[in-house]
Amino acid sequence: MLGWSCMLAAALLVLVWRQTQGAVWERHLRELELERAQLEGERLRWMRRIEELQSRSRLLPLAQGLGLELPPDSAVVLLRSPPDTAWP
Repeated sequence: MLGWSCMLAAALLVLVWRQTQGAVWERHLRELELERAQLEGERLRWMRRIEELQSRSRLLPLAQGLGLELPPDSAVVLLRSPPDTAWP
């Protein structure tokens, strides 16, 4: 009877340990998910800031301040690069 009691106690101890570890990992996972969400928000803010700084309304006054002029649309030529053959 003592053997069964020891085995039951050991099984219960393992169960409690496993549940405790699960709670610790769950809390850690929630912290990481929160950090990821915060970093994603920061990344989006930086992307918006980059788009804002690259916008024509921002660059045109700066270029004119340097003595540069906006070319007419007929003077703008868009060049395409050949497809990269290294990628499948």
